[in-house]
Amino acid sequence: MKKNTSVTYFIGLFLLTISIFTFSSCEKNDKNNPLVKDAFNNGTSERNMIVVISDIHMGADLAYAEFNENMKPLENLLAKIEGSANVKELVIAGDLLDEWFVPANVNTYKGKDQRDFVQRIAASNKSVFDAFQLVR
Repeated sequence: MKKNTSVTYFIGLFLLTISIFTFSSCEKNDKNNPLVKDAFNNGTSERNMIVVISDIHMGADLAYAEFNENMKPLENLLAKIEGSANVKELVIAGDLLDEWFVPANVNTYKGKDQRDFVQRIAASNKSVFDAFQLVR
């Protein structure tokens, strides 16, 4: 089968061009960069924004919780919300805690009750709960 080198060249050039435009248009998330937009700043001092988050799924045991990798980014998000002059309200639309993603061989409540389970979640994710306390 004979290859059409001009078509192959064109496709390669096209993909290279798209890649250059894509990566050159990405903005660095830098506070000193005036081009970076703050999603929680509408340019006024009016508190009129409502931020909705959901499906956080904080678990009681960090050994298997899916939330582990998202703990620090959520803390950063909450700090931005707390520092915003425009956010009026933070709504948690559901699934803050995770009672579902538990390995089958683990006793979720460890012989205790749901209250104890929730307290273990709060203890395991203390830095996030502390960040929630700051958002007012």
